[in-house]
Amino acid sequence: MLVKDRIAFERKKKGISTTQLGRLVRVNQATISKYETGNIKIIPSDILEKIVECLEGDFDEFVAEDPKYCSLASKKVKLEDISDDDRMLIAWFHGLPESVQMVIRQLWEIPLTSP
Repeated sequence: MLVKDRIAFERKKKGISTTQLGRLVRVNQATISKYETGNIKIIPSDILEKIVECLEGDFDEFVAEDPKYCSLASKKVKLEDISDDDRMLIAWFHGLPESVQMVIRQLWEIPLTSP
């Protein structure tokens, strides 16, 4: 289900009006209506998080099926899925000096492109 449809579905299921949800999220009723109809194409992630919280939903489930938002879902890794090699790499990383860890983390944020 797309996020816009999920908002409307969950809101109606809870018996909340667009006005009430707007007040809870601190946007006006018209904005909630535009989110639900898709007239506003992209909902800011902080507002979307507030909407999901007010509707008592799970954020990852809320966005999972919508191509526009699924990348916002956290990529939860289960401990049992981590290989021994990965565990060794994590231990190695944590054994590095904090300054080196910081450099690696900063490099991680640089988008990788092929030459």
